[in-house]
Amino acid sequence: MTMTMPTLLNGAQIRARRVARGLTIAKLAAQLGISSDLARALEGGATSRAAALPLAVLVRLAHTLRLAPAALFTASAPDPVAASADDRAIEAALLAHGDTITTDSVADTLGWPLGRLEHALRALDRRLQATGARLCRTGWHRYRIQPNRRPLPTETWQRLDHAHQEQRGLTAATATRLCLLVRGIPLASDAWEGDGGLRQLRQQQLIEGEQPPFRLSADVRYSLLLDEYE
Repeated sequence: MTMTMPTLLNGAQIRARRVARGLTIAKLAAQLGISSDLARALEGGATSRAAALPLAVLVRLAHTLRLAPAALFTASAPDPVAASADDRAIEAALLAHGDTITTDSVADTLGWPLGRLEHALRALDRRLQATGARLCRTGWHRYRIQPNRRPLPTETWQRLDHAHQEQRGLTAATATRLCLLVRGIPLASDAWEGDGGLRQLRQQQLIEGEQPPFRLSADVRYSLLLDEYE
């Protein structure tokens, strides 16, 4: 039996109770008979995935966390959480360095005890839940802020990712190929179809031609005033 829920899963409550009970994600998942990925998603507030679970699993989750079943959910989206000086500081640090620096290093740099840092991380996590970003654990004592993908459907993300790939900055190899073309050196290669640099130049319409030798596109030549010197 599954249940339909007009309410939102209270992921922050689930995570707080799991930590308070001294359970790891893996141990909680084992007790519930679900995967660790699913347990992690429930802590992230994945209401749609919770709705697809058998009612017995949700009841077992509440019992394991020593909560009333209703406490797993909230009737409406939480009110926006005001930012404190501490969680703004952590947000700035994570935006600058992401998961390249551990929370221990951040605490040491700021001169904070670890308890203060953990409190700031929890506050930041609550505040970001109502935004287009989310706090994501990426390893032992490592976090990063990344896009919250739930507000947009999967197909929209796929289109955005495709547009990003087409408009991403040139790699060093691609820029070198473009420089050669600007200098009038034609690009020809037997393996051109597997050449990522040429592919990127074609995707961004910086060169033209279906087969080598390629040449700069008309727009690029016009922008660089190259035609005036021919």
